[in-house]
Amino acid sequence: ETAAAARTHPSSRAHTAPSPISSQASMGSWPVVLLLLALLAAATPLAAVALLLLLIRLRRTCSPARSVAFFHPYAECGGGGERVLYLCVMAIQKMNPDLPIIIYSGASDKSGDDIIADAQRRFQIGQFPRRQSITFVSLRLRFLLEPWMYPRFTLLGQSLGSMIVTIEALLQTVPAIFIDTTGFAFSYPLAHAAGCEVMCYTHYPTVSTDMISVVESGKVAFNNSKSVATMSSLRRIKVLYYRLFAQIYGWAGRYSSLIFVNSTWY
Repeated sequence: ETAAAARTHPSSRAHTAPSPISSQASMGSWPVVLLLLALLAAATPLAAVALLLLLIRLRRTCSPARSVAFFHPYAECGGGGERVLYLCVMAIQKMNPDLPIIIYSGASDKSGDDIIADAQRRFQIGQFPRRQSITFVSLRLRFLLEPWMYPRFTLLGQSLGSMIVTIEALLQTVPAIFIDTTGFAFSYPLAHAAGCEVMCYTHYPTVSTDMISVVESGKVAFNNSKSVATMSSLRRIKVLYYRLFAQIYGWAGRYSSLIFVNSTWY
């Protein structure tokens, strides 16, 4: 059981001075992380969330008035989801080259220029109309999205982890438009509460009726271990868990005002 996340003709490198991946917020990232952890540890969950949302609202006054941000923690990877990301960036820049574009990414070993150059080379998409309008903001808590962190209740664990990573992102800069391109729907209510217009591209849904049907059928599959598949009581508990999670997932998805998909899901 894991939440699906996109992993990832030579073109010339963008002619801009190399910049670190967090060219906008690298220096202030660790204090933000420490503040986030301190709040979560010292306050009740409800009070921590309320205070964080207040800080995010205040932070918006320091952010570009007109900006588009892509929530794509694995932006340095080379999968289909990343191709969608950079084609979206390319399309926006062709319409409005001067619009500031932010990419929230957790890559720690590549600069923004390196990521852009790799994407141009791998996907053969040519030069971006205005490379200097693209800013990468570092996500140091990306490890909270990894499935190995949650050997049980993986979907729920990754989704809750995505909320913490989203808070980290929004504490650094709050865009006018927040676009999720990795399918972390639990980020939408937070971005909406921060005052963003929320949009998303869903490559794979986190949970679907197909996944629930597999568990109900008792078949051993990637999301249904043998120990669960062979015990009717565990199977019923897991089906209930999936159905409850699907309800919350659907509620979170309603905060997106525009949804792009690459197929039909039920």
